[in-house]
Amino acid sequence: MGVMRDNTELNVITAVVVGFCALGLTSSIWPAVEHTAGITFGVIFGLGGLAVLGYIVREVRRELLFRAEMRAFDRRDAARAAASGHTPSTVGGGRR
Repeated sequence: MGVMRDNTELNVITAVVVGFCALGLTSSIWPAVEHTAGITFGVIFGLGGLAVLGYIVREVRRELLFRAEMRAFDRRDAARAAASGHTPSTVGGGRR
């Protein structure tokens, strides 16, 4: 069993639970709080979705640029080999 020295996760979980309980209590007294909380959560989740979408777009762009760079290396290596008269071997599929 590990000793818990840093209670950061526990404090965050407790704060979230207490926050939801407080929100439930105040929204039962003032209905405007519930409406405002719904809008706020919608904005937060919308921004989170945009962040995930931005991450996916960034990773796809990075992958496409990497593949284009590798194709450029392959073309340059093939051009160098043709200029020198050397035929590059095919790994695993060459003739013996």
